[in-house]
Amino acid sequence: MLFTGRNDKGLMVTRADTPKHDVEVRAWPDDERWAKFVRQQVRGGLPELEALIGLPWSKDRTLEITETVSPYLYGYAGWYQSENNTIEIGDELDGEVVLHEISHIWFNDELFTDRWINEGFAQTYSNLALDEIGGKAKRPERVKQAAKGAQPLNQWGDPSFRDDEIARLEEEFGYNAAWFVVRTLTNEIGTDKMREVFHAASDGTYSYLGDLEPETVAGTANWKRMLDLVENVGGSTKATALFRDLVVTDSQRRDLQARTRARKSYDKLVDAGDGWSVPASIREDMTRWRFSNVTDDIAVARDILAVRSDIESVLDGTGIGLPESFETDYEGDGDLTELLGDARHYHEVAEQLAEAAGAADDGHGLFGSIGLWRNDYREDLDAAGDAFEDGKIDRAERGAVAVLATVDDAGGVGQRRVLTTFGIVVGLVLAIWLLRRWRRARRRKRAARAEAAAEARAAALAEELAQAVTVPYLATPTFESEPGGEPLL
Repeated sequence: MLFTGRNDKGLMVTRADTPKHDVEVRAWPDDERWAKFVRQQVRGGLPELEALIGLPWSKDRTLEITETVSPYLYGYAGWYQSENNTIEIGDELDGEVVLHEISHIWFNDELFTDRWINEGFAQTYSNLALDEIGGKAKRPERVKQAAKGAQPLNQWGDPSFRDDEIARLEEEFGYNAAWFVVRTLTNEIGTDKMREVFHAASDGTYSYLGDLEPETVAGTANWKRMLDLVENVGGSTKATALFRDLVVTDSQRRDLQARTRARKSYDKLVDAGDGWSVPASIREDMTRWRFSNVTDDIAVARDILAVRSDIESVLDGTGIGLPESFETDYEGDGDLTELLGDARHYHEVAEQLAEAAGAADDGHGLFGSIGLWRNDYREDLDAAGDAFEDGKIDRAERGAVAVLATVDDAGGVGQRRVLTTFGIVVGLVLAIWLLRRWRRARRRKRAARAEAAAEARAAALAEELAQAVTVPYLATPTFESEPGGEPLL
């Protein structure tokens, strides 16, 4: 059992502030050399760490770095206590140790739950920062899986503080293997991509993103999220093999196998989507490693995409597109089985629209053309197509049915129009004939009356003329005579 004594009130306190960070260095009274060294590491290395990691300084209190032998007593060079934002390290002038413990301001159980991930990043980034400020950076040794103390990194738990050889070997293996895995991934994808990984882990965004606003999951990222993020966000091609060989336990290896199968199906679904992102429900299940759900949901999603393809084929050449809400509904977190039913209904209405469009474009014959003359059926078809694209499926269906009915009835309507027109024409011709006959009869009557009148006037005139030209005759004179004598003159 070890007993130690401390007198922190007797420590020499100096400041190592940077423009954005408040840091207090607490050294032994007679160790100005250590205090100066630590201040140099802080002022040079802390801004570099923040720039490399890309996450903001999250502590609202001063960081205290204290010189003490306490870590040595347990076999460590130093440690970081997040609850009070304090670092305790030994008296050695080791820049890697100073920056390693400072990096735990970011790499702690608020970012990743697994110890090996935080220690691996602390070791990797402390050396990256050390190299940036002119220090001598180190690198991990190649991992020997048969080495003493070897174990899957997911089995490497919190420090046991056991004072025995096995614990020491397990700690040595764990630190080196974690460093090796993280450094390999960081070298592969680069610090820029790794910053994106840190942001995704910090924000809790899905490991599998779509086209919509990034969704989030609650809780701190674990080794599963770490693997997904370095592959999906960072673009790593080495991560799965590294995790299989150095990270997971035997039982977890089965999870990796299920993940591999699910990702193959997922990638095929991405390709089949042809620009449509994978439904949010599937992306959430992939993020949470619920691969049994993923298998069923992907099958339904592929059925939806198959119906979409059928709809596009049916509508080809009509100028009518898919419902605008179709893609959004597919990419969202709604019930996929319900959406499949909706998609099949879309297909039925699309067939009606295509049939209506075909009927509208077909030759209608003489009577059909007459029946459709001055009819707005094409405008009605356009309106039905617009309704379909706007997601007003019932209205589109009614419009398509109405157009089909109009076109189907066009021949009969045309015949009725012809008959009606013929009847009107015949009636007009008959009316004109009758009118003309009546007019001729009336003219004959007028002519007869005029002739009679003329004859009457002529007779009267003749009579008048006859009276006018006749000379009155003289009566035969009568000679009276004297009685018995000669006539008298």
